[in-house]
Amino acid sequence: MPRKIAHTTQATLNKQVQSSSVVRVGYTNNPARRASEYARSGITGTMYVAPTTNGRYAENRLLGNQFAQGGSHRNVQSRSNISNGANGYVYTIHK
Repeated sequence: MPRKIAHTTQATLNKQVQSSSVVRVGYTNNPARRASEYARSGITGTMYVAPTTNGRYAENRLLGNQFAQGGSHRNVQSRSNISNGANGYVYTIHK
């Protein structure tokens, strides 16, 4: 599991995503469960999460910002595949 889950704002996430230390970005309904899934696959670090009422829009902003900066080798998709308007959390994981 990532060492820590920290709560922040979407504005902060959109600034952080441009850092080379970001290894993954995405959307989830359950940050603790998603962190555990990543840990099992070997992805560790600090997971920063921000609440959203429109997950697709928020995730697309993060992915767009990340790929504009060269992207991450661990993010396979460049667009969100969740339904419009989903409530939940967007996140970044820093190594």
